[in-house]
Amino acid sequence: MRRTLLLMLLALVVVPMTALAGQEAPGDGSLSVRNGEGLVVFANFRGALIGKAGAGTFVEVDVTLADDCEALNVFGEERIVRREKLDELGAPRTVCIFTSSKSVLRWRLITTQPQNIRFKKSRELGFSAVGRGTVSIKGTGGNDDGQLSFNGEQYDSLPDELTRFTLAAPAPND
Repeated sequence: MRRTLLLMLLALVVVPMTALAGQEAPGDGSLSVRNGEGLVVFANFRGALIGKAGAGTFVEVDVTLADDCEALNVFGEERIVRREKLDELGAPRTVCIFTSSKSVLRWRLITTQPQNIRFKKSRELGFSAVGRGTVSIKGTGGNDDGQLSFNGEQYDSLPDELTRFTLAAPAPND
């Protein structure tokens, strides 16, 4: 009798937990930018980011991707600086800063850890990102500052004001 009662109690606990585990967590989203000029900031990003930018672009990557700035997959850089900075809460963080005044910067960054990546003073910015996180974007203004597309939607002009987006899978159409 005890064994039957124990099995019934166990079933009452396991069945609801199994049902909850079967519910999918939100998936990855995608973002594509072409011919962008301005500022793009990825916060707590997990995923893959592949792209390029024209000369004069300033790329800042938190060092949690690698212990050494040269181990990051950034190509065409003329200058790499490893710098200690404070985050928004005053906690120390280490960043790798890549700049190029004459050549194109190219990168391939893949991370499973939450990562912060900033593209400042970007010119001719083109990239594809797949993953999760928050993205803040501000174009230089007007219709000639590039285009963006979230989750395969139609391309739109970069926003003229700093705008924050959540990078995640689109909600299913019911």
